[in-house]
Amino acid sequence: YKEDYYPDVALVWKIEDTDKAHGMAKVELEIRGGKRSKVKQVDFQGNSSIDTGDLKRLMTQRAIWDPRRIFRKRRYREDDLEEGRLAIRNYYLERGYRDVRVSQAKVETDTDGRLIITYEIAEGNGYKFGSTKIEGIELFGEDKLEKLVEVREGDVASAGRISAMAQSIRDYYG
Repeated sequence: YKEDYYPDVALVWKIEDTDKAHGMAKVELEIRGGKRSKVKQVDFQGNSSIDTGDLKRLMTQRAIWDPRRIFRKRRYREDDLEEGRLAIRNYYLERGYRDVRVSQAKVETDTDGRLIITYEIAEGNGYKFGSTKIEGIELFGEDKLEKLVEVREGDVASAGRISAMAQSIRDYYG
């Protein structure tokens, strides 16, 4: 129940002695699920460089006002919060924000039992490539390696692009 986000689940135990001499009893467990919580809204604090709408599109758990949720019968899971946090972080990294920090989601329940999820973001600086220079190459010609590191000054220093260039150099060296 908690995993499917029924936050008010309650267990009611009923114990009835059936044979006191032999220590026997009848035990009944009643599970009262309560009302299942729905996500009312997802908020972001600290995102001045990236549009809130772009960040909301990254979320796997849609808010109740989002019409796309109609087409997906998806249960709320705690794991969705971490997936959302990582998606936000990766989105920033691919836009050159190498120092971005995204907090664990803060989950609050409103008076109707609906969830308000908030992520705090410390963006840091957006990085771009400056000039590049390859030096100290003895085994191969510098011009061959420069072809593997194709960046122009001012290009966004995305995490994926940096990793791809590093892998190309590793592959070239075999």
